[in-house]
Amino acid sequence: MSDEHGASRRYLTDFSPEKFIAVFYTPKNNESGLDDLVIDFTIKFLSQAFAEGLLKGKRILDVGSGPCITSAISASSHFEEIYLSDFAPQNLEFLQKWWRGEMTYMQPIIRFFIDSEHKSESVEERNSEMRRKVKGIFPIDVLKPNPLEPSTEGDFDTITSSLCLEVAATDFHTYVTCLQNVTSLLKPGGYILLVGVLDQSYYEFEGTRFKTAKLSKSEVESAITLAGCEVVKAQYISINNARSSDTSGVYSLIGKKNQ
Repeated sequence: MSDEHGASRRYLTDFSPEKFIAVFYTPKNNESGLDDLVIDFTIKFLSQAFAEGLLKGKRILDVGSGPCITSAISASSHFEEIYLSDFAPQNLEFLQKWWRGEMTYMQPIIRFFIDSEHKSESVEERNSEMRRKVKGIFPIDVLKPNPLEPSTEGDFDTITSSLCLEVAATDFHTYVTCLQNVTSLLKPGGYILLVGVLDQSYYEFEGTRFKTAKLSKSEVESAITLAGCEVVKAQYISINNARSSDTSGVYSLIGKKNQ
């Protein structure tokens, strides 16, 4: 991810995974109604999408995981191989610590997924299952034709990406490029799930402003088509008077890659 695109340098120097988890994923410690709504929407849509059986296959890749294991929580009941990825080394190390069993976090989120699946397993059992099924945690650069380079991993059955791709680009055309690069890792007939924000040019976290690509609903749907996918399902909700960004709403979309 080159410095002229998105907030790459700021992510490398200013992004704190510990603070991100503390602010957004720790109960009663969320300072922004916007962030609460967006995170809540993301978690519930992931749970719903997996429960409905729309996302299928053996191998799933989460693009731009950040310091979060949200995708692994939902995917662990449906996929045999889970791969996480992020651009920032500090996020990768944070994920590695969890994978190695050196820390446990996001317990309430794990409990939510277990309850939504109507299962009786404990949080500890789900954590163990997730760690067993995670087969790799990779650095990723969605601006590269092969985002996982130098890894040769590819041909994933499903790809998920939440609140990521719009941060890697500052305009629609670069966003399309990012999406095309990501879908090159997807099998024909495979599914991609995206969660993102609409009409947002920036968001602020811990006093740092991160730029994002400002995308409309029509541009998001056009981008998925230009990336060689058909829109299978989409949801949109409006957000008014956002405190930490200039977004107008949040969306979720599932696309199927053309054969």
